[in-house]
Order: sequence, then C-alpha cells, then structure tokens
Amino acid sequence: MNIEFIKTFITLSNTGSFTKTANDEYISQSTVSNRIKEMEKRMNCKLFNRDSGRAMLTESGKMFLPYAERMLELEKEAMNRLKINKRGSKKLMIGSVHSFFDNYLSPNLKSLINFDKELVNIRLDHSREVINFMVAGKRSLGFTHHPCNYSDFVSEYLFSEKLKLVTGKFDEKLNRGINVSMLRELKFFNSSFLDRHIEELMLDKVQFSLVINIGSGTVDLIKGTNYLTLLPEGYADPELERGNFFEVPINDYEFPKVEYYCIRHKDKQKLNDTELKIIEFFKNLRDE
Repeated sequence: MNIEFIKTFITLSNTGSFTKTANDEYISQSTVSNRIKEMEKRMNCKLFNRDSGRAMLTESGKMFLPYAERMLELEKEAMNRLKINKRGSKKLMIGSVHSFFDNYLSPNLKSLINFDKELVNIRLDHSREVINFMVAGKRSLGFTHHPCNYSDFVSEYLFSEKLKLVTGKFDEKLNRGINVSMLRELKFFNSSFLDRHIEELMLDKVQFSLVINIGSGTVDLIKGTNYLTLLPEGYADPELERGNFFEVPINDYEFPKVEYYCIRHKDKQKLNDTELKIIEFFKNLRDE
C-alpha cells in the first residue's frame, strides 16, 4: 500500500477536514479525495463518513488507524536504519552490570563511541545474565563482577573497588567504628553487592529492612536517614564528597572488594575497532 496514501489517511483522521488535510500535506483537495477513495476500493470498506462537511472515521476506519500508524512508524524506522547503514554503521552489542555502567561506562560513552556512525545496544543485567547473553551470541562485549568459565571466551580482570559501609546521617557513635556483629542492632539495607556465601557468613543474623537486587537503588533511599548500606566506591565516594553520606568504619572485618571483568570472545577478529577501543580504554584505566 502506498505510504503517501497512509499519511493522507492519518492526517485526515486527525483533522476531519479534506481542505485542512490538503493544506497540511501541500496537495490538492481532489488528491486527498482520490487517495481515500483508492484506499476504500482496495480495502473493500468505507473508511470515512462525510457528515456536515466533516470526515469521521467509520468503525472500519477506527480499526485500521493503529495499523496505519504502525506502518508509518516502520517506514520511518526503516529509513533511519538505511541512512545510518549508508554511513557504514556497525551495531555494538554490550552487556554490563549496573554499577560498571553507571560509574565507568556511561561517563565515557561519548568519547568511546561515534553515535553518528554506530548503532549501540546496551543491556544492563546481573553478571550471570550478562555472561549467558555472551555465550548465546547476543552480546559481543560484557562487563561483569565475575569471570566467564566458558572456553570460547576470555575474561580480562579490569580493577576492583572497596565496599564502604555508609549512612545518611552523621552519628558520633558510628563515626568511631563498629564491629560486624553490631549490624544486627542497626537499620540496614541490603544492596546485594556481596556474594551470597559472604552474605550468609557475615550477615547471617542481620535483619534487613530492605533487600534490593539493584544496589544503586539504595543510594537515594538512605540519604537523610540513619539507615546503613554497603556500596562500592563508585557510588559511595561522590555522595561522601557532597556530604550526603557518612562512612562507618568497620573495626573487625574488611568486606571483599567488588571486582570488574571484561568478557570477550577469544577470537579478537570477531570484535570491531570500537569494541577493541573500549577494551583498551578500561585496561589502561586499570593500569593507571
């Protein structure tokens, strides 16, 4: 079906006027009428009722409208893709854990990727899901907290960051430091940054006021409150500098650091120049 006819149909359904539709589309009124008649003939049903000079959609017209709008959207999407493709685009398929994306990947995307030439698809997930998508061939680059054990993939260690116990209100007692066992008596939000076995070992009897599977969700929740949570430096340090958080020293234990890995296929020929550039950037960041 002619896309220009579809556009005329949608415009007329919005304006209800053949004259205004003709003006809006810079065509004659007779062209509008002919296009609608041709569509009605092709579809073997009446699309508009003419009532007191106003064009009103029939039931068939109302039924067809969402399909017409979708056809127009698809045409626009196809044209945009073709334009980008002419510029030599390559689709980047990246998977990342939330904390790496928020604190490291996102702030550097504009300098690493030319969005005028490349289509980018980024999916945020937990490490296991990122790795599963890599193995399934649905991602070409992954950033995780854990290495991938599949033989076709390489896991490059990037860096690690300290987990900090923070609260949203200054407390002189807490400022002097606590033992891990004291967490049982305090209000604690579980940000899920600890591995399950460490959590079960060290926080076994802690009563969590909140458990959230995306740890960054605790950042805004504890501001201005006396709740505590564990956050990697990437989330904690900016809030500490702004005075929104206060660090609570732990006197008898140091929680394991949060590690970051870059997962890629072992055959570098399968990576494009931008993906190699991203890998090199974060390896250099590690070495600084």
